Amino acid sequence: MKLYLYISIFLLSLLVGCSNGFSDSEISDIQAEIKLHYEKNGWYNTEVALVRETDTKLTGYINGMLKTTRYVTKRGLLFNNFYQEAVTSESKVSHECTANKDIKNKKYFWQCKRRD
Repeated sequence: MKLYLYISIFLLSLLVGCSNGFSDSEISDIQAEIKLHYEKNGWYNTEVALVRETDTKLTGYINGMLKTTRYVTKRGLLFNNFYQEAVTSESKVSHECTANKDIKNKKYFWQCKRRD
């Protein structure tokens, strides 16, 4: 009887230990992937945080700064000439992020959307 008890405890511990959810290394890989994606698109000083909502779903955010440049047309003082002047501005940007894992294919998908 004791043998069956030990075997069942061992098998139960194996089942609990074999989670199909996100591993810690996968979470850090996703965070690095999100950060790299947004830094390629002009963001800097980025901060990414993801936490487990369920075994197969992560939620979090990305915060960063974005520098934008726009050109303003101005009128000169002499001879009515026009010229363009570059105006740069920095803005703080934040997006909500989610990541889901497909258990069958062992792949994950992430997306981030602007907070309203």
